[in-house]
This record gives sequence, C-alpha cells and structure tokens, in this order.
Amino acid sequence: MRYIKSYEELNNEPQIGDYVYCYLEDHTVNDFLNFINSSIGKLIDVRYNYDNTSSYAIMYENIPKNIKFWFDNNIFSFENNMEEPGLASIKFWAKNKEDLEDMLAADKYNL
Repeated sequence: MRYIKSYEELNNEPQIGDYVYCYLEDHTVNDFLNFINSSIGKLIDVRYNYDNTSSYAIMYENIPKNIKFWFDNNIFSFENNMEEPGLASIKFWAKNKEDLEDMLAADKYNL
C-alpha cells in the first residue's frame, strides 16, 4: 500500500477537480444507494448558497441504466438543504484516484 500524505494538505473541504467518495445511509432506491456507496466520482462544481449551505456536483462514470434518471449528464448534485446532505455525504476526497482508492482500502480494513 502506498504512503498517504494526510498531514501535508489540510483541506477542510474538497476542491473542484478532486476525486470523491460519497456514502449515503438511506435512500428510497437501493440500486442508487449501492452505486453511490461503491463508486468514486469527480467533483466538478461547488456552489455556495446565501444561507451558508453548499451544493456539490459530482460526475460519475459507468452508471447503470436502471438508475440513470437520477443523474443529469452523468452528474449528481448533493445539496445541504435537500434530501441528500452536501458535505456530510462526502466521506473521503483526494487529488488523484489512486490515493482515494488507497484511503478506501485502508478504511475498509480499519487501517
């Protein structure tokens, strides 16, 4: 496993261009929930709202046809003030996909 430089960059929030892993606890569609909880997406937009909330647009690849209607051009938006919490849904983020995959493997085995 590669060395993860977690102490070198102390970003409190993911930045545009970062790869992100989102985790949702409950949703009405299990296939959607399983896809989000097992996929890595790329953050393409952050919108800061007037009421101190923010929304995150995340692009995913290889979306199954049966849940494609939840996405707009492979993009799903997580918003703080709607059904899905914004930043609370984003569990891990990294500048490149390989580091994020290492983080997920470490979290899976409690390393």
